[in-house]
Amino acid sequence: MTTCANLRCIGALAILGWRFSAAQVIPGDSLALVDFYTATNGPQWQTNYNWLSSAPVGTWYGVQVSGGRVVSLGFPFGNNLQGAIPPSIGTLTGLQSLGLGGNSITSIPPEIGNLAGLQTLVLASNQISQLPPTIGNLHYVIRLDVSQNLLTELPQQIGSLANLEELSFEANQISLLPTSIGDLSKLRSLNAMNNRLGSLPQEIANLRRMKALYLGGNELAQLSPGVCTLDSLELLWLFNNRLSSLPSEIGNLMRLRNLHFQGNILQSLPSSIGNLVLLQNLHLGENQLRSLPQEIGDLTALRSLRVYNNQLDSLPATIGNLTGLTDLWLQQNNLVSLPLSIGNLVNVTHLWLDENELAGPFPDTLGNLSNLILLSLRNNRLTGALPERIGHLTRLGWLFLEDNRFNALPSFAGAPLLRVFSVYNNRLTFEDIEPNIVLPFTSFMYVPQDSVGDERDTTVQAGSPFEISVVVGGSANQYQWLKNGTTLVGANSPILYIAAVDSTNACVYVCRVTSSIVPVLEIYSRPLHLFVEGSLSVDRQTDGFPSTFSLEQNYPNPFNPVTTIGFQIADYGLVTLKVFDLLGREVATLVNEVMEPGRYERVFSAKGGSASGENLASGVYLYQLKARSFVQTRKFLLVR
Repeated sequence: MTTCANLRCIGALAILGWRFSAAQVIPGDSLALVDFYTATNGPQWQTNYNWLSSAPVGTWYGVQVSGGRVVSLGFPFGNNLQGAIPPSIGTLTGLQSLGLGGNSITSIPPEIGNLAGLQTLVLASNQISQLPPTIGNLHYVIRLDVSQNLLTELPQQIGSLANLEELSFEANQISLLPTSIGDLSKLRSLNAMNNRLGSLPQEIANLRRMKALYLGGNELAQLSPGVCTLDSLELLWLFNNRLSSLPSEIGNLMRLRNLHFQGNILQSLPSSIGNLVLLQNLHLGENQLRSLPQEIGDLTALRSLRVYNNQLDSLPATIGNLTGLTDLWLQQNNLVSLPLSIGNLVNVTHLWLDENELAGPFPDTLGNLSNLILLSLRNNRLTGALPERIGHLTRLGWLFLEDNRFNALPSFAGAPLLRVFSVYNNRLTFEDIEPNIVLPFTSFMYVPQDSVGDERDTTVQAGSPFEISVVVGGSANQYQWLKNGTTLVGANSPILYIAAVDSTNACVYVCRVTSSIVPVLEIYSRPLHLFVEGSLSVDRQTDGFPSTFSLEQNYPNPFNPVTTIGFQIADYGLVTLKVFDLLGREVATLVNEVMEPGRYERVFSAKGGSASGENLASGVYLYQLKARSFVQTRKFLLVR
């Protein structure tokens, strides 16, 4: 007697013109595939080659057949499957692999528990909010991936997956793990990243075969003691949690090779960290570490050490023991000096030291690092000349020295691979630039700056001679003196000489220096304020009060980060001087007060210059003077 199910299947096959043979699959598998296609919007799949055609089922896209049974059903991410998996999926009892990741599947039926031979189940990147308890029937599953769904929990029955070796539920909304997780005695990899876990069950200590444990992006405030018993662990990721300390027992994980704690609130490391002698990657960025223990030097297998954005003010001398390091990130700390032993790290290729408090001469010991590819020292307080041997680091490709106080550079002709060389906002002159500007750099970053001489005030008796000079190295320099920001015609030498000063000479003098070799660059001397005895100060000079209101061009311009704005007031009254961005939003108020007639100056700094106290970005800004009915606006350029 033929059942209704068999009649339905045979009818469907006849309509499609199929001829069943041993080369085909059993009718029940064929019908289940038809249901699957219909339920998941098969006509809209990105790839549905041969589906519902007369071609053998084994040629349908994503289907593999063996011995008359469908053994694998899988699609690449983004094949546009939609809706609920039909219950008939449970008739595909020959399935060994089911891969439906990267689609819009909304639910899995309980009948999935009938797939007793399933070994791989990938449901990642769908819209599944719940796993049926029957998933615990899949006793032969080795890999289960339900990452990037809408799960809020795992069923307790998951502990029945006795052969499970790889479990991933990354990027869901799970806040608590079932205690049965500890029954997964064969588990080697557990990926629970980016959930809401605030704690781990103590049963996690049972997972003694675990090699990789991914717990980053959760809400863990402490490291479960059970984790420190997993002595097979080789990888432990705990970044972006709320850990403020580490137990000393972490030193028991002596097989660890990768340890990631960045993005927590750690204030110290236990000395037992030195027990992890196989460790190759230690990432501790974005914490609150004030020091590293001496035992860090015992980690001689380290290849990558990242301790950026902490509060380190020194490094232990034992860091010099880490001679296998290739990658050292120490930027955004409070380091005031480097130990001489850092010169032992001869295999380091990438060294980041920017945004620290390094002061004084360039650390000569860095010249030992002959394998450097990238060196960044930006935004420190280093002074003086760069050592000659830095220009002979033959593998150097990126060198960032901006925002320091260097006053001399060697030639980098001995660094043939150098492609990015950034030295702006130092105290360099054209004699430093000329030997290097002709080198085949992809990018040589040097911008205008006030780097010559010292700002000073000088008082001279009326009728006395006065001379001011500026010393700038370079072979093709061109000079132009400015008086109160206005060009002095004919003042084109390094020396400005006035035979007999009078009150009209009481001003601010600046020299702008350019070079015919590098015409796009310019250097400004720092301003000299000249006072003539008996006259008013520069800030309110009245050699006959100004007869007109005026707003002068700032100097230097472009600038980084400080510039001076001069203006004249012709009548007593309220004066405002404000800075705006190009959208008209107020950036800073430099003047908002009642002022007497005279000439004034105000200094504007782009560091903390915004109304919110933040540093300003590079770009064009406007500054505007208002006094009585007078309004004038000018532009200036900030170049970082």
